[in-house]
Amino acid sequence: ELANSFFTANEINFLLNSADENNNIEKFFSIWTRKEALLKSIGNGLMPDIKTIDVLEDQINLDMILTEFKKHNPQTVYISEILIHKDYKTAIASAGNINSIQIEKIEY
Repeated sequence: ELANSFFTANEINFLLNSADENNNIEKFFSIWTRKEALLKSIGNGLMPDIKTIDVLEDQINLDMILTEFKKHNPQTVYISEILIHKDYKTAIASAGNINSIQIEKIEY
């Protein structure tokens, strides 16, 4: 139900393309974190047309999506998933292509 409210038809097809329910859950969180990373990177919040933004590709062209946004920001956003733990999904979005990511644990 949640996917129908926030995912594109293409994302839903990708999500449901597995008979393994655990794999579907993993795919759901992968799409969700990628979408969240993209929306946070452009500072647009959960915009009304969130269902129109497909995040299955690593490179998202915003030209067709956000005409007002692109006046002040990059027109392409790159999304990469980061493995921090086997039970969690994490993604990062940036204006440039991400070649490597270094993660450090900070003790406090």
